[in-house]
Amino acid sequence: ITIRNPVENDVNTDHLTSSKRNDGSLGYGISSMRSIATKYHGEVLLLCKDKVFQTTIYLRNSDNE
Repeated sequence: ITIRNPVENDVNTDHLTSSKRNDGSLGYGISSMRSIATKYHGEVLLLCKDKVFQTTIYLRNSDNE
C-alpha cells in the first residue's frame, strides 16, 4: 500500500511531529500503522522528497509462507 501527499516543505521522517492543533488528540496514526504492520510481519516506510510525503506499508502474504 502506498499513499502520497503533497507537503509545503520536505519533512525529516526520522523526527516527525504533529502539525495538528493542540486539542488533546495526539495523532497515533503512524504508530498504529507500524503496530499493525509488525503484527502481520510487515513494515512501514516513510519518505519525503521533492515536497511529496510518501507512506508505504508492506504486509506479508500468508499464502506464501
